[in-house]
Amino acid sequence: MLPARFRSRFFSLLDKFLSSTHLPTYLVAAFAKRLAAMSIHAPPDVSLTLIVFIRNLLIRHATISCLVNRPGQAEVARDPYLFDESELIKTAALESSLWEVQTLQQHYCPDVSTEAATLRKPMPVQEAPLGEWLDRDAEELWEKEPPAGKIAPLNHMKPLGLFDDRDAFPKELFQW
Repeated sequence: MLPARFRSRFFSLLDKFLSSTHLPTYLVAAFAKRLAAMSIHAPPDVSLTLIVFIRNLLIRHATISCLVNRPGQAEVARDPYLFDESELIKTAALESSLWEVQTLQQHYCPDVSTEAATLRKPMPVQEAPLGEWLDRDAEELWEKEPPAGKIAPLNHMKPLGLFDDRDAFPKELFQW
């Protein structure tokens, strides 16, 4: 769903539906938690959109700020949120935390890790416009220059040749 063609329309409609301040807290918390879970498995451009969307939800609905500021949220193994529950009131989203966003602070894409870190800072007064985040694609993120002095490791062992003794592929097949 996330890398789909109508992603921008989906997020625009979701933003419109969740913009009401009369929504119950458990409903908004459940949506924020599910979006955070999706952001872990999403491509970097979609993760950016999801993080900004979650930040806008936290600004719009201050009652769910307990998801970010919960003490002891580092214990991921004991997450009380029930992902398989279809009724949002029974998901225990308000007892959970947004540990997924804390995990995204260690993301390989610098833009994603920077945006995820902004949720730990005091929230701004105004929401970020979603339009500029919806139009980003993965190509745009990869075209940016890497930070100076940071080179990503590409291989864990220096190769000694095309076919090495460590390879499981037999050399005898390619001898002339």
